[in-house]
Amino acid sequence: MPTHSTSKVQSAKKIKHPTYLDKTAQLFFFTEMLRGMWVVLEQFFRPPYTIFYPYEKGPLSPRFRGEHALRRYPTVDAIVEGPNFEYSTETREELLYNKEKLLANGDKWEPEIAKNLQANSYYV
Repeated sequence: MPTHSTSKVQSAKKIKHPTYLDKTAQLFFFTEMLRGMWVVLEQFFRPPYTIFYPYEKGPLSPRFRGEHALRRYPTVDAIVEGPNFEYSTETREELLYNKEKLLANGDKWEPEIAKNLQANSYYV
């Protein structure tokens, strides 16, 4: 029959102390939690990335492709894409382009088309 002192020794042997690997894992997960909280804290004080679309427009690249237009005095590019990307129609026939409609678009958007083609010349 074990004495009182031997039962304390046996119960002390049953206590498992954390190993080096356990301590490292705990520290790693704690630092990961701190890093995650830091990212949330940084993003909380930044301005939002979203825009109020119909009233605010995002920047467009000069290489953006929009509605087709026909330039009146073409150099190499006769039919080009204009800067107009917001166009809608009520009927399908309004989406069919003929020469007059393309020329009207070209006259309307010529300054912006020339500027975009000049900016695009570096990439061609």
